Amino acid sequence: MDWNRFLRRTKVSVILMGAALLALGIILFMNPAEVTMFITLALGWVLVIVGVVTLVSCCMSPLPTIQQVDFVFSMIELLLGLCILMWPGFFVSFIYVLLGILIIVTGVNDVSGAMDEKASGMDSWKLAMAVAVITLILGFLVVIAPFTMATTVMMIAGIALVFDGITEIVTGVRMPAHVD
Repeated sequence: MDWNRFLRRTKVSVILMGAALLALGIILFMNPAEVTMFITLALGWVLVIVGVVTLVSCCMSPLPTIQQVDFVFSMIELLLGLCILMWPGFFVSFIYVLLGILIIVTGVNDVSGAMDEKASGMDSWKLAMAVAVITLILGFLVVIAPFTMATTVMMIAGIALVFDGITEIVTGVRMPAHVD
């Protein structure tokens, strides 16, 4: 194996991956609401296409049981996909409301854990309680204002991708291009 060629290709790949992550991060940070809507619409189209493929598969299957199961799944996929395409804002909010409820449940569980730590005489209970309260507050904020939180999450993801992209570029630049 030509290690020098391998290292050069790897170095270029890492730098290009970093540039792609950096660009994606900037897009997410600059247009969080649009990206959230794009992802939701893309999911709707994927479900419609999968539903059509499942329906075609249903029609081609020689086995009646598979035909029935595929027909049911195709209808679910098609209907859900079409609903997402018709009401994307509702589905973005719905997903984040469910996420908010999950965060609230986690916060309640964290409060319980902090109380257990306090009862056990552990000094870390105050920090655990503070984290639990912050988790509860964030969960309620997500439920109350799901689309605003969706935008915030995308902005944070954008910042993380920008950081990751810069890190990858720096790593790629620092990589050796050849072996002595």
